[in-house]
Order: sequence, then C-alpha cells, then structure tokens
Amino acid sequence: MDWEQLLVNVGLIAGFIAFIAFWVGLAMWLRVDADKRGMIGWVWAFLGIIAGPLALFVYLIIRGNRPVLEVVNERDVLIEEATRTGIPSNFNPEAAVAIQEQINLSPETRAALQAEERPYKSY
Repeated sequence: MDWEQLLVNVGLIAGFIAFIAFWVGLAMWLRVDADKRGMIGWVWAFLGIIAGPLALFVYLIIRGNRPVLEVVNERDVLIEEATRTGIPSNFNPEAAVAIQEQINLSPETRAALQAEERPYKSY
C-alpha cells in the first residue's frame, strides 16, 4: 500500500468536503440575510448554490445599505431577554398553574409533586 498516495487522497477528500461546506454555508447565509432584509431569500440561496462567491458579490452590491426589518430587531430583543433572564418570552406562570389545576390528579400524586417543588435542604 502506498501511504503517500493514501494521504493525498484523504487530503483531497477533506478539501472537497470543506469546499462543499463553504459553498452550502454561503448559500444558507445569503438566504437568511436576504430574508432579514425583506428580499426573496430562496432566490438568493439558489443563486448561491449555482454561482457561489460570485453570487455573494452581486448580493452585496444589490443589497446596498438596506436595513434589517423591524420584526427581526424585535425578535432579536426578545431572544436576548430570554437568554439573559432564563425565562422564555412567552412564559405565562398563570397558565402553568391553570393547566395543573385542570388535570385530575390523585391527592397522593399532587402531594408528591408539591414535595418535589420544595427546595432541598442540605444538612
């Protein structure tokens, strides 16, 4: 077995996989960024798959200084708040209590659930 040829083949395969990953990642970024700016994202993803870096340059020229949509900014603020506080932005504690009250649980099960909710004491 020729080890040198084996290493060349492995290097070629790894390089090809990295090239394809870059190409597909570029197309995905084009789609996401175009959608954020109110453009037709799937068209730019298709062009990214077909033309690759050339599509990126054309997209950057056509995009210009087009601002990000306000909806995207609001979403990003909600995501940042949920990450900072650890509580999802759509969390409603009253709804959680109402759902628990609607479920018909036996008294033993309800007592066990309440016992699990109490903080543990370390002795």
